[in-house]
Amino acid sequence: MDADWILLTLRDAAVALDELIEDIEDDPDVAQTLLNDQMAALYAKLNFAWNSRHSGPAAIDTIDHDVLVSWPQDLVL
Repeated sequence: MDADWILLTLRDAAVALDELIEDIEDDPDVAQTLLNDQMAALYAKLNFAWNSRHSGPAAIDTIDHDVLVSWPQDLVL
């Protein structure tokens, strides 16, 4: 596993989470709308980090985009 790649993808997800938290803090009355609008993208970023952990940046060219951003099959309960 390429730790630099993992950190890059996780930092991207962390930025999205930080932005969501800030948006909700700025306007708590629209928290539900913000969650509806932004949570799927946040999950996609986390899923991308997990699903590309072995392939690194090559995953973009070798793994279907829908698979990359989908819930990881190896984590299905």
